[in-house]
Amino acid sequence: MLGRRSRLGFFAVFAAVSRLASAGEGIWTTFGPPVQYVGPIAIDPADLSTLYAGGYDYYGENQFQGYVFKGLNRGHEWRLLATAPSGALVSSLAVDPSSSNVVWGLLGSGDLYRSTNYGESWSLIHSFGLSASEVVLDPTNPKTVYVTGSSCHLGPDGGYDCVGKVFRQGQGASQWAEVDVGSARWVRSLVIDPVATGLLYAGTDVGLFKSVNAGQSWRPIGQALETGCPLVSALAIDPRDGRTLLVGFYEFFHPWYDCGENFLTRDGGSTWQTVTDFPGAASFVFDPANPSTVYASVGRSFPETSAVLVSVDGGSTWEEMSAQPAESLTIDSSGSQLYASTLAGVFDYEVPSPGARVVIPRARLRPTPRTLERRP
Repeated sequence: MLGRRSRLGFFAVFAAVSRLASAGEGIWTTFGPPVQYVGPIAIDPADLSTLYAGGYDYYGENQFQGYVFKGLNRGHEWRLLATAPSGALVSSLAVDPSSSNVVWGLLGSGDLYRSTNYGESWSLIHSFGLSASEVVLDPTNPKTVYVTGSSCHLGPDGGYDCVGKVFRQGQGASQWAEVDVGSARWVRSLVIDPVATGLLYAGTDVGLFKSVNAGQSWRPIGQALETGCPLVSALAIDPRDGRTLLVGFYEFFHPWYDCGENFLTRDGGSTWQTVTDFPGAASFVFDPANPSTVYASVGRSFPETSAVLVSVDGGSTWEEMSAQPAESLTIDSSGSQLYASTLAGVFDYEVPSPGARVVIPRARLRPTPRTLERRP
C-alpha cells in the first residue's frame, strides 16, 4: 500500500530556485520537489496554490522508488505524503473538483488508491492487474471514475498478448465495468467532453477512438490522418467546446523512427488540420479561462525542438516558450499558473492576465544541479 509520510519522517522545502529569464520576460522557476523525475501533477481546485505531484528516484539496475508529494504556495514548498511499494511508479493523480479533500492516485502496476483527507492517508480501492496509465474523473459528474491501461498475458509463442482497456465505476456503483477498446493494445490517455454527457475520446497505440455512451463501446476516428506513428502521445480537449481536440502522435517505443505528427479538429473528429510547427507532442493543455490559448510540450525524444510552445489561436499556429524537454504540462483552473514536469522537477510560469496575448521569449529550463541519495 501507499506508505504514510511518517515512515520516512520527511518534510522537504527545496529552495534551489532556477530563474530562466530576466525580470519582465518569461520566467520559469523551480523549487523541487526533491526527486529525480517528476511525472503527473494535479492541482487542488479549491486552493490553486496547492499541488500534488508523483515522482520517482532511479537507483540503477531497474531499481525505482515512487513518491507522492504535496506542493504548497504554488510548489515553493514540498512535503512528502507517501511512498509507493518498491518498484511501483505513480502514473496518474486526480483531485475531485466537487470535494477537493478526495485525491486519487494510480500506480503503474494497476493499483488505484484514494485519499479522503488531502493525501494524508491512502486506501487501496482496486487492483486492476494491468499496466495502468490514467485515472480520470468525469467533469460533469466527478463521482464517475475511469481508469485506462493495458492488460497483457504471455501468449503461446512466448510473446505478450495485450489488450487496451478502459474501466469505469459510476456514482454509487460497487463494481467496475471493463471494456476493450477496439484493436488497441494500450489505452494511454482519455479525455471527456465537458458538455455532452457520455462523450469520450481515448488515445491508444493504434490511434484515436471515440465513445458516445460513456465508454460502453468504441469506434476509431481519424483513420485518414497521414501519420507514420499510430501511437497517440498527447490528447487534450477544449474545456468549453468538446468538439475541439488536439492530438499528437509519436512512436516513443522506437525513437529512431522518423515520425511525429500533431492534428487539430474543431468538429469532433470529422475533419482535421495538420499542426506543422513541431513534431509529436508529449502534452497539450488548453487554458480553461481562455481556450484560444493552448500550450504544448515536446519531450526528450526531439532534443532539437523547443520544449514548450504556446498558441493564441486555438492551436493553429505556435510560438516558442522554452528550449528544454518537458514531459507534461498542467494549468490551474484560473489559467494563471502553468506547470511543466521535467527531469529536473516542477517548473512554473506565471501567465499574463486572462485574455492578454501571450508573448514569451525563449528561455531554457536550467535547474540547479543536485545529487540524490537513497532515502532511508
